[in-house]
Amino acid sequence: KPPHRGHFNVVKQLATGNATGKEYNLDNYQEVGDEILAGGYRTLNEVDKVVVFIGGGVRDNVDQALSKEIWDTYYSKHLPSNVEIIAGDDNPMKEAKEYAKKYPEEKFYAITGIRGEEDYTDLKRLSTFRNLDNVTGVALTSPQDKKISATSLRKAALDGNIDSVQDFFPKELTGDEILKILDKLKQVIIAEMKAKQLE
Repeated sequence: KPPHRGHFNVVKQLATGNATGKEYNLDNYQEVGDEILAGGYRTLNEVDKVVVFIGGGVRDNVDQALSKEIWDTYYSKHLPSNVEIIAGDDNPMKEAKEYAKKYPEEKFYAITGIRGEEDYTDLKRLSTFRNLDNVTGVALTSPQDKKISATSLRKAALDGNIDSVQDFFPKELTGDEILKILDKLKQVIIAEMKAKQLE
């Protein structure tokens, strides 16, 4: 929250069979994390569909509805038709688990992106899918997006300078689309900051 260039690129790469990653489990996640960051991964060209679950939580007043609007209004036009965006319950991991349970004959990858060793704990979220034989954990990294995070995007949005935030968004977006997203982000983030000051 909000979705940024790193999220978009991972989804697009997965949907077009160009994402690179490596399967892992709860016993070897640190070892696999080291391997991926060192360049040891394969192309995941067997992905038929990508499902993105947006959690119900709020980050600096950026909520599920705004995140879904960004995906649907600005990002989806630049993504293949085999991408589905779902605004579900508060916990997107549990939502993904229930989704995989509905289709026991289908194989699923639970994707976790890592930028460095500090993200290894995120790989342990695979425990959500324990006892589901049709779900395999896949860790991936995107070298060009390592410095992009939703936290830094929210901070940069307050700056309001298009040059300072442009790099946070997919290159496929027009300047006008970025300005519209930026305006929405500034409104909600400033409202949250004012609320905190009042408290």
